[in-house]
Amino acid sequence: MEGNIVSLNATVIVQMINFLVFMVIMDKVLFKPMITHLAKREEELNVLKIEAEELRKSAEKFLQEYQAVIAEAKEKAKELLNAALREAKEERERIISQAQEEMQAKVEKAKAEIWASFEQEKEKLAERVDEIANEIVEKLLKKAA
Repeated sequence: MEGNIVSLNATVIVQMINFLVFMVIMDKVLFKPMITHLAKREEELNVLKIEAEELRKSAEKFLQEYQAVIAEAKEKAKELLNAALREAKEERERIISQAQEEMQAKVEKAKAEIWASFEQEKEKLAERVDEIANEIVEKLLKKAA
């Protein structure tokens, strides 16, 4: 059989049997353990993905809670600031009012003192006018006599 490139003889059959035995051994030694390992790895990756997703959701939840707490704290701080400003404004108004009342009382007292002094001076002048008038009358009477 010189014309055929491939001839079927005993070495081809032995090589086929060797190849089949090699494939069975490789299947038991390499392929099945590798497939099992890849399946376990895939399963572990899926578990890790699930855990990562749960952690992401938990982180989002904590972030939302944190933002809510921060917003509430800002609101409380704003309320406290507004209350303090209101209280300060009321205190300022009270102090101004009290100062105006005290000033008004002092002005009234000063007016009363000035008026009393004016009345005293008016009485003194009235007495002095009578004295001066009597002196003028006496001098005129002395000149006339």
